[in-house]
Amino acid sequence: MPQTPPELQAPGGHRRYTQWTDENRPVEPLASQLRDAGVRPTPTRCEVLAALHPESGPPVPHTAAEVFRKVARPGFVLANVYRVLGELEAAGLAQRSVPEAGRAGVFVLRSAVQPGYLACTRCHTVGSVLDKWMQDRLRSLATAKGLTLERYTWRMHGLCDACAASERAQSRQRAARATA
Repeated sequence: MPQTPPELQAPGGHRRYTQWTDENRPVEPLASQLRDAGVRPTPTRCEVLAALHPESGPPVPHTAAEVFRKVARPGFVLANVYRVLGELEAAGLAQRSVPEAGRAGVFVLRSAVQPGYLACTRCHTVGSVLDKWMQDRLRSLATAKGLTLERYTWRMHGLCDACAASERAQSRQRAARATA
């Protein structure tokens, strides 16, 4: 982990997170995003919000455990992640989705275009898709039914390529045993 320059150290040796993160990149946009949502920027909130930001492309859903692994540092506990994710959700910066019973909920960064999710029913992999046409279509359907849309989610369930290939191979094996 890079050392924090002394001039950026806050009292007690903590970093001033409105200026720098562990990766030594500016986080002022994150702090501004928190302030705009009415949430006081703290080091923990900035780190969790940064963990939800995708490297590139559409927002990717993360479980709290995945966010914890990205942010993990001495003294940081999983309960902090759950608390901050709840705060980000309440502020409208993150969206929580519970895929299905018995599976961990996932959190995704809210954006102007809400992502849809593709979930594998076998391995439970979840991918996100940004589709402006789908968003516009869902909004027009809601309007046509007299609903003022505040938020929405859409999820498609099926088999990912790897699980579908495995399913086909198992099916061929069963058929071969049945004819033998």
